[in-house]
Amino acid sequence: MLSFYHIASLVAVAILAFEATQALPLSRRQATTLPEFYHPRSKSLPNAGANFMSASTPSTGPAYAKQYLMTTSGITKEELALTSSHTSLQTQHLYFNQMHDGIAIANAVSNMNLDAKTGAIVSIHSAFAPASTLRTASSPSKRDADKITPEQAVLMFAKAKGFVLTDNLKATHADKSWTISGASFARQPIIASEKYYQTQDGILVHTWDLQIRTVDDWLNVFVDSASGDVVGVSSWTYKYGHLPWFSISVPPVVPSASTTATSEDCDESTESNGYTPINVPAPSDETTSEEVTPDCNTVASIPASTTISASESIEVPPSTTAPETSSQNEPEPSPEQPATSTDQQPVPEPSPSAPSPPSDPTIKEATYDIVPIGVRNPSSNNGLTRVTSPWDTTASPKGWHNQQTLDLSGNNVFAQSNPNNVQEPEDLIRLPRLTDPNLSFAFAYDATKGAKYEPNANAATVNMFYVANSAHDVFYRYGFTEEAGNFQAENFGRGGSGGDAVIATSQDASGMNNANFMSPPDGQSGVMRMYVFDSAQPTRDGAFENDIVIHEMAHGLSTRLTGGPSNANCLNGGIPGGLGEGWSDTFAYILTMPVTQTRVQDYALGVWVVDSAKGVRQYPYSTDTSTNPHMYSKLAEMTQVHAVGEVWATMLYEVLWNMVDVSGFTAPSDIVRASNSGTGNTDLLLLLIAGLKAQPCSPTFVQARDAILEAETSLFNGKYKCAVWNGFAKRGLGSGVSDGASFSDNFEIPNGCTKTF
Repeated sequence: MLSFYHIASLVAVAILAFEATQALPLSRRQATTLPEFYHPRSKSLPNAGANFMSASTPSTGPAYAKQYLMTTSGITKEELALTSSHTSLQTQHLYFNQMHDGIAIANAVSNMNLDAKTGAIVSIHSAFAPASTLRTASSPSKRDADKITPEQAVLMFAKAKGFVLTDNLKATHADKSWTISGASFARQPIIASEKYYQTQDGILVHTWDLQIRTVDDWLNVFVDSASGDVVGVSSWTYKYGHLPWFSISVPPVVPSASTTATSEDCDESTESNGYTPINVPAPSDETTSEEVTPDCNTVASIPASTTISASESIEVPPSTTAPETSSQNEPEPSPEQPATSTDQQPVPEPSPSAPSPPSDPTIKEATYDIVPIGVRNPSSNNGLTRVTSPWDTTASPKGWHNQQTLDLSGNNVFAQSNPNNVQEPEDLIRLPRLTDPNLSFAFAYDATKGAKYEPNANAATVNMFYVANSAHDVFYRYGFTEEAGNFQAENFGRGGSGGDAVIATSQDASGMNNANFMSPPDGQSGVMRMYVFDSAQPTRDGAFENDIVIHEMAHGLSTRLTGGPSNANCLNGGIPGGLGEGWSDTFAYILTMPVTQTRVQDYALGVWVVDSAKGVRQYPYSTDTSTNPHMYSKLAEMTQVHAVGEVWATMLYEVLWNMVDVSGFTAPSDIVRASNSGTGNTDLLLLLIAGLKAQPCSPTFVQARDAILEAETSLFNGKYKCAVWNGFAKRGLGSGVSDGASFSDNFEIPNGCTKTF
């Protein structure tokens, strides 16, 4: 017998379905808050598998490990799905999803790390739903009888968001997913699939898993298929940050290039000047200002059905042509293949079954005037520097350009300016891009002119293309390869899902004084948006501040590596989201730090765009606790992800200089080809990326620290053990910290290490 609540829910769905047949515009009611995506705490399972794994080998290790996971978790073979795996350096990484009645449980995942030489378990983490939770699920017959349609789930989400939605929705079914078109608040068709979802109170709910691109966000929404309630929302959009120490103007009203929309047609912007709180409901579209831009102010990613190939010609409108310049530098020679990995000095390399393709001698040279890696902005660089063909042929064997269009698009990045708010997915990748038959992209930068001065705007777009591609190549060399889920149009048969080059827009009209990166699962393009900053006069372009571009690209790195490339919900909000911000800041300062930097010098981010030596964070990164007082205990009073990120990046700043004291420093300009150099900063890059792969989904500070230490043991056999421990312990994350709800400082280090602070 149906309950009153269930009948009421079905009536509500029916009313919404009726409204959807009317061809009326979208309007907004009072916005409501929605529950954040819930991820249970991942537990480290006891590593009692030494004897169990004694007969395993690298080839049989995954099968033995899967059996071990089933034994320790009490689940059957049918209840365990391997979602992805790859081997990197000394470790084989495996990622699992728990199943129930043949359907994945969205937030019940596990990851295992095996010694690549012996097949033995190194570590194992699990957030699987216990038997008590599984018993709460409805039977398959009742589940299917009660189930609303995916279109109705979209309508229920719209109702929960405060929309009066009267669109005509159309769903098409293929394999195990549905594509829903016609929702006026979605900037591309909505992808729906069935998932189970474990709630915080231990109930297993059957849901519709919806991937929804709104005006300013990319959401993963879970709707109870029986009641229609939204039970969890994860945002795949990561912002550069709030600038709380500066006066930020309200973004101006900018008409859309393609469609003039009214405020009734659009979801209100959340490009706010605030952090995402740690313990708050999911992202809301409530406006933070009385001034609201009337158009939708959005960019669109490549639709899921669109596959980008770097080798295919994409029809684009007439482009702006770069002025002819003469090449002043000889092309850089192709790098040699990395040396054979050893225990002491491993080198990231593709899977043995997928060898690196040879570099193509027909690839044209390219010339750019830019701010090079290892420098921060045009001011610190005294203008722009001309470089020729700076790509790494191991990471980018076809270079950075589409050889048919000869513009700022290629296998890794599509770069274009979007000052008019192009919104449709197909239109975004067809925006005019700078092009030159000789691939010579040299525009003079005039510091006396504002960001929108055309030569400055063009130069900034070129710089964004250069830095984003450079980040791709550096990340690749240190372990973010195709198998690990990187962003590439073509994967050259080396694993992973292709068709997902980063779509990067400069001077995007969807906001100001910020930047963001949308990072969906592997196989869907990341979207990076750079904005104009007006803290300084004349205005400055965020695409010229290299640490901003690297920070955003690093969000794609950390979200793809944590929990495996098919799971984009592992660094969402709270402590995990703060850790993500901290990693992005860390990669930013490592790759922009001048060779003259020392441990006694402070380092602030975003100083140029906001025209202040203080930069965009509360404190500069420093090894001096009086200059930067962040400690682990500060987390107890923090409610914003960027503040949490500052604590993590401060700890890693301490670790960086401790490792540099041990092994020296490689100039950031040389880092892409220095993964086997054995210096402190390059070895830290190896540890960070290996740690991201090894840590559990939705990690704590302690789990993230332990993953780095696990990687140190695997890669360097204790060479940096004490340097790493001293860095964390100095900031309160010592060996005696309890990984619980409280954040109490502990300054202990393990036996065998001497305190250096």
